[in-house]
Amino acid sequence: MGKTAIAAAPHAHPKAKEMVTFLISPLIALQEEQAQTFETEFKLKATAINSARGGLSKENMTEIRRGKWQIVVISPELILSKVFIKHVLRHHEMRGRVMSIVVDEAHVVSHWGTDFRKKYGTLGILRALLPKGTPFVAMSATLPNRVRSDLLYKLHFHKNDYIDLNLGNDRPNVSIVVRPMHHPMNTFRDLRFLIPENMTSPSDIKSGYIYADQLTTATGMMDYLYSLCPKDQRYKGFIRPYSAAFSVGYRRRVMELFRRGKIRILICTDAAGMGCNIPDIDIVVQWKLPATVSSFVQRAGRAARAPNRTGLAVLLVEKSVYEADLEAYLKDGTPTQVQESSKKRKKTVRQSTDYPKATKEYANEHGALRGRHDPSDDNKFAKKDVPLDRDSIDEGLYTLVQTGTCRRAVLTKIFGNQPARPTVPCCDICCPQLLDRTRPAPPATSERAKAIKGGVPNVDVMCKLNDWRVSVFRRDFAGKAMFTASGVLSDSLVETLASVGPITTEKRLKEVVGRSWLLYPKYHAELLMTLLAMDMPPMVPKPPKEKSKGKKRNREETTISSQNNETANIDGDGGRERSKRPKSGNSQAVIEEAPMPSSSAATVTPEPSTSSLPPQDPASTTYQNPLIQHTQRPTAPSGNPYSTLMAVPQAQTYPRLPHPIPVQQYVPYPFYYVPPPQPQIVYHHPYPFPYPPPPHNIHGPTSSSSSPLPDTPRSNTS
Repeated sequence: MGKTAIAAAPHAHPKAKEMVTFLISPLIALQEEQAQTFETEFKLKATAINSARGGLSKENMTEIRRGKWQIVVISPELILSKVFIKHVLRHHEMRGRVMSIVVDEAHVVSHWGTDFRKKYGTLGILRALLPKGTPFVAMSATLPNRVRSDLLYKLHFHKNDYIDLNLGNDRPNVSIVVRPMHHPMNTFRDLRFLIPENMTSPSDIKSGYIYADQLTTATGMMDYLYSLCPKDQRYKGFIRPYSAAFSVGYRRRVMELFRRGKIRILICTDAAGMGCNIPDIDIVVQWKLPATVSSFVQRAGRAARAPNRTGLAVLLVEKSVYEADLEAYLKDGTPTQVQESSKKRKKTVRQSTDYPKATKEYANEHGALRGRHDPSDDNKFAKKDVPLDRDSIDEGLYTLVQTGTCRRAVLTKIFGNQPARPTVPCCDICCPQLLDRTRPAPPATSERAKAIKGGVPNVDVMCKLNDWRVSVFRRDFAGKAMFTASGVLSDSLVETLASVGPITTEKRLKEVVGRSWLLYPKYHAELLMTLLAMDMPPMVPKPPKEKSKGKKRNREETTISSQNNETANIDGDGGRERSKRPKSGNSQAVIEEAPMPSSSAATVTPEPSTSSLPPQDPASTTYQNPLIQHTQRPTAPSGNPYSTLMAVPQAQTYPRLPHPIPVQQYVPYPFYYVPPPQPQIVYHHPYPFPYPPPPHNIHGPTSSSSSPLPDTPRSNTS
């Protein structure tokens, strides 16, 4: 009967009439199963309060107060809600009628109570809401020392006034195998042992769970496992994902088919396993290292729950776990110094980079070579103990992986169990033959895929391929998948197929997309028929890339170019003067002023070619060039009537420019400018400050005078 009997047994007492037991359970699937178990096996009136049954509706709370239910299965979030406290727990009709508060899967109070589901960490508040002396019961199959201490604290148990009953959690009918992954994780080739080589029907596959903490890998796992099946058996639905992200109807239907044996493998999270009583599961696989030993033991405990069955629990871990030198980390024999905060502890213990980096010899001695496709290295490890840190956040998980002695003995130390008496081969250390049941796929061939030469993609072919993948998605995946039509055939594959020319054989199709298309085994024949019906045009080669035609510059040209990159001013005679560097005693750069154009025609700067000048539009000149900073404004000529009104800002530095930029002289007004009599090459930015209004004739002087402005300004200078 298990833990359920502890909550049901008190209701057999005559004085338990009209009393209610609240069973706090974490998952909806588990709540539904527990309510059904209370009714079918113990003949008690039980219900589950969750979203599938109306939640905290007025009707549900009224039925609880009136004593319709003897067992109420509920989540911590609902039992601690203000509505439930007001209308049930603190209601006058419930006074003295709460028999007990039972917390099932109590280890999650410690594991989830700090971040994932914080209400678990505050369940101790219920003691203040209920009469003094109301019994509290915490039940779990995995309570190591650290978790037990945290649980007692959060549920407000008295230090000395409680009963601790430890019956152990060893499963004598379940063998344990721990080995490293020997293939890249995204290939999933380490799961090869789940599909028999001589499979003829789905019933040949052992019933099992694959626990993956990141369910995004489920699609890749399904595709790989289906690819190992005969072609006529692929994608028949006997391998399914399962998590809380799916609808209640989907989960209920999938679990029903799994119990009936129609579904053979579930790729799942804890939503499919925690507390669920399915008696005939043959194998449980944990993909990648979980957070704690408790997580692995909880999941391994799903196997072979019927007393007359045997099971196998497999832990596939990353090779980085073997690269953590635990012996050096714990060489002084003291516990891990991670007692400050849960966030810091988690970071310190879970990341292998925080351990001293182990040598290759250390990793091999602790099992990094075991479990390969070739069994020759199975016995190449040191048969010795590894130090155990009982109080670490991972509860000794790294020790379980690296140990060279019995793995079941390590679990006995962690959980304080009685000495184990297994009825099956114990573990892969005690019985290396167990590794033969979990061999990965053989090493992949080292031959590289030939590069596919493609040309310009054909738009018509791309459109037709898009229509095909949309039709396949609507036919096979609409309403069932969490991806779009691009999940059937990606955009990159569509472009590749449209750029290689006619594809007339299955061999050619496999060369083009066989290695990168996960759904190739299922849809390659249908896609080939679609391509043959298109009458694909020949491949159009891509145009060659243009090469630089510039010749190599000689030393003289390079010198001239480097000089042009230096910031300098051009004087009236065309000579070059370098800008002065900032003086050490002054924080501002001093830039030599460029002489203004003279009204005399004696010295005329050679006019640059028209092609080198910028357009005469102010928007295209350095007036709006953000690369040029403000510099000191040169003194205006005597012909400028605004010379006495001009404010001179502080000199500033400006970045080097690749070449001098010829600009025009402007009237110091932000919206108008007057072309000078001849272009000058200067480095400055026009002032972005407000100035007096321009003269009447804003289009420049009409006379032949060399002055850029008329002699007489406007009378109104304000």
